Amino acid sequence: MFSGFGTINARVMIWYATPSTFYFEVFRHFLGFGMTLNMMI
Repeated sequence: MFSGFGTINARVMIWYATPSTFYFEVFRHFLGFGMTLNMMI
């Protein structure tokens, strides 16, 4: 479902701390199909 599985574990911990970030990442993921997410890392 997501791109960049190597960073998912670290980002999941951040998502628990900031739920708003989780929705933002999911929203951006669907827009760029993970391309934008990988480029931002």
